[in-house]
This record gives sequence, C-alpha cells and structure tokens, in this order.
Amino acid sequence: MTAPRQRRHETRAALDLVEEAVQLLRQSPGALAAHCAGALPFAAGLLYFWADMSRGAYADRRCAVEALALAALYVWMKTWHSIFSGSLRARLTGEPPPKWMWRRLARVAIIQAAIQPTSFITLPIAAVLTVPLVWTYAFYQNLTIVADDESGAIRPTAAKAWRLAWLWTSQNHFAITATWFFGLFVFLNILIGLWLLPHLLKIFLGIETVFTHGSSWMFSSTTFAAAAVLAWLAISPLTRAIHVLRCFYGESLRSGQDLLGELRSLATTATVALLLFVAAPVHAETTPPPPPTVAAAELDRNIERVLQQSRYTWRFPREHAPKTDQHGWFTQLARDISSAIKGWLRSLRAQARDFLKWLDDRFGRKPRDRAFERDINWTQSVRGLLIVLIALVAGLLLVLLWREWRRRRHHTEAGLLADDAKTVPDVADENVAADQLPEDDWLARARELCAAGEFRLALRAMYLAMLAHLGRRELITIARHKSNREYERELTRRARAQADLLAAFSDNRLLFEDAWYGLHEVDTGNLNDFQTNLERIRHDAATR
Repeated sequence: MTAPRQRRHETRAALDLVEEAVQLLRQSPGALAAHCAGALPFAAGLLYFWADMSRGAYADRRCAVEALALAALYVWMKTWHSIFSGSLRARLTGEPPPKWMWRRLARVAIIQAAIQPTSFITLPIAAVLTVPLVWTYAFYQNLTIVADDESGAIRPTAAKAWRLAWLWTSQNHFAITATWFFGLFVFLNILIGLWLLPHLLKIFLGIETVFTHGSSWMFSSTTFAAAAVLAWLAISPLTRAIHVLRCFYGESLRSGQDLLGELRSLATTATVALLLFVAAPVHAETTPPPPPTVAAAELDRNIERVLQQSRYTWRFPREHAPKTDQHGWFTQLARDISSAIKGWLRSLRAQARDFLKWLDDRFGRKPRDRAFERDINWTQSVRGLLIVLIALVAGLLLVLLWREWRRRRHHTEAGLLADDAKTVPDVADENVAADQLPEDDWLARARELCAAGEFRLALRAMYLAMLAHLGRRELITIARHKSNREYERELTRRARAQADLLAAFSDNRLLFEDAWYGLHEVDTGNLNDFQTNLERIRHDAATR
C-alpha cells in the first residue's frame, strides 16, 4: 500500500505543490505571524550588523558583541520557524496546533543551535559542487519541521530530516528552482524600488534626502543587502510551506496521516450534508400559478411609451413634419421652449406625486390630505422657483468672487513677505546659501555687521560673499548639502593651476571654521586678513 501512495505523491507536479503551499499559507494567518515573529528581528539585526561593519568607524570594537547578538537572533528565528512549521502541519492533519511549553521550546532551540549553524559551511560547499545543493538545502529546511518530535535527540532528528530530503528528487529540484527564480525577480523588483523611491519622493513630494545628493549609495553593499533581505522575507514562508508539505507527505507513507486527513474532511462534509438534508423542509407538489395576462391595448401603450424614451429615439430616421405654421422662427422657438418647460413641469409633478404616494404608503396619511395633492398648481409657483434659483446662483457667485479675492490677497502678502525675507537673509542661519544674494550685497551686509560690532557674523557674510564670487565664476557649484571641504576639493579640480588662489581659499576656510565652528574670537585683524585673501581670490579668478 505504501508503493502506490509513494508513486502518487511522486507524480505530483512541482507547480501543483507550490500552489498547494500558497493555499496553505492563505489558510494559516496565525502561522505567518509566528514566522514574522522570528524572521523580522533577525532581518533587522542582520541589516544593522552589515551596515555597521561596512561603514562604522569603530566596527572592530563592536564586532564580537554584535556577532554574538546576531547568533542569538538566528537561533531565535529557527525556533520560531519550528513553531511556524508545526502550525502548518496541524492545519494539514486537521488537529489542533501543538502546545509549546518551555521544555519543548528549549529542546527545539538546542537542536537548532547544534545543527543549523553548520549550514554556513555546508551550503557554500554544496553550491560550488552544484549537484548536492538541493538535498543539502532541503535537509536544513526539514530540520526546522521535524525538530519538535517527541524524541528530542539530535542524531535521530537529523537522520529523519536527511531521509525526507531524498524523497521525490525531481519534484524537489523543480519546486526549489521555481521558488529561487521567483525570489530572483522579487530581489530585482525590490532593488529597483529602492533606487527609485528617493527620487520619486523628491519629484512628487519635494522631500530631499541624502540618497538624492549622489549615486554612490545605489551600488553600495548595504543597498544590495537590504534588497536581498527583503526578498528573503517575501519568499521564505513559501519555501518553508513547500517543505512542510513534502515532509507531511513523506511521513504519511508510514503513518497514513494524509488518508486520515482526507477521511476527516469527508466525514465533515457528510455530516454537513446530513444536517442540511434533515433540516430541509418538505414541500408538497403544488400546481404553478397561471401566467398573468395583459390586454393588447395596454401592451401597445407600454411599447409606445418605452419607444419614446431618448435611448431608443436616436435609432429612428428623422421625420420632417409638414409646415402648417405661417408664423416666424421666433414664435416657433417660443413654442418649443414652452413645450419643454411644460414637459419638465409634468415630470416634476409626476415625481412629486410618486413621492407623496410613497409618504402615504409609508406613514399612512389620511384620505382628506389627498385633496391638497390635487389642488397643487405647479405653474403658479414656477416664477417663485426661478427667483429662488437666481438668488442662489447670485449668492454662490458672490461667495466664489470673495474667496478668490481673499486667495489673491493672501498670495500677494505671502509673496511680499517672501521677497522681504529673501532680500534680507539671516546670516546666523545655517540654512542660508551663498547664492541667495550677490557678492556685493553680502559684502555690504558684512560692513553693516562690522559697524554693529558683530564681527563673527560679519566674517560669515564675507565667507558667503567669497562663495558667491566663486560660484559666479563657475569655479564651484553652490549647494546646501556641500561642506567647506567639498567646496575646496571642487575648487582644486577646476583651478588646479592657480596655487595662489587655492592657498588664499584654504586660509579663509580655516579662518572661518575656527571662528564659526571653533568659537574663536574674531577681531578687525581677522577681518582684514580675510579681506586680503578675498581680494587675491577675486584677482586670480578674474585673470583665469
């Protein structure tokens, strides 16, 4: 009996197994929560460790502690993967999920900590040899599934996982290859999304980030690691569900759990059908009522009324009526307008009648109230209705004009305030850029601050004037995110032959940074030295 069932499972196509795994995941949201509880902390820790080790200034001091924490998170993740696999197996067998006591969790954690770390050695070797890669990968996946067996011993658990990994070789190869190709495309999509997201935020929302200032981060190892981890989080539940199904069918060759599950589902279906049969009422055979009869004249009137609707009249050919009216076109136009208004009034009256009838049916109006319905003269109230509509339209136009006037006034005041703020920028603001004012205006501002005794602010105004002059000469490109050292490197590339200009800029940069960031005292001697270097820069830039 085992051989036919083994052939039946072996002939199951790999794509059918993938579809069954997807359906199993959709039916087990609690299992997905368990998977996320284990995978998300490890993914976050892995990305933090990768970024810190690749770019951290003191990575060597924190390497041992962070590696130990990452190893603990790895064991934590594998333990939760066993919980995830146990929930899926319970769904397949139709039994309640297993109860995870502390003793059982500790046993699973010990097995995972003892065997799973060897995958970092054996999987690369198997990948180089190519042939045993799928079996090795399946072995470590199966280990998280069978680790919660009652035996609790490491060697029998590993032997069982290895035996299940060798079942149905072609199915195993095709299923894992399909999921890996799917993961490759997921990785590429996530990587492209990470590249495009900062630029989309800048284009549509105006959000400037460090990722839009340059393109070096796009090809950094951290970016590729983030995309790989996100892709792994997306496909990891699917691959584990596939191996849960393979282990379930493999164990069923000896235990018959698949047949028991099918019998339980059949018993449930039969019970529901029996209950429906018992609860269904018995109806006696009755003669169907005769079809309703409609008079021919009434049927012709209904057909004529339907054909007069606008949705059907456009299909008919246009008919030219004989010219019996000898009046002019104005009289005919007035009659057409009058007929249209009367048609509108008739439609309005019919709708009002239907509404009153609905009120009568709903709330039970008395018969004497129907006399008021017949006495309503709609033609007399048309003039008042038109007056009310004209008044509403006029009021609406006045409100719109008033709001437009307020909007224009607000924009005008905001524009004036913006112009005032632009003409007099705050020198003490770190966000002030050198291209907000011309060079002469910055120097005039520096003289005003110097006369007021604000030597430190005057020095910054002179520094902004120097940057504005170099930007106008196209020796540097002014940007808010650039540092002083970046300006100096850019100036060195564009004016490498003018050593005097570079030396003057370097002296002024050091003088400014000592005063602005180092909080050194600034006096008139420092301002004179800065002015002398600025004159050298202006002279050398003009003779370039």
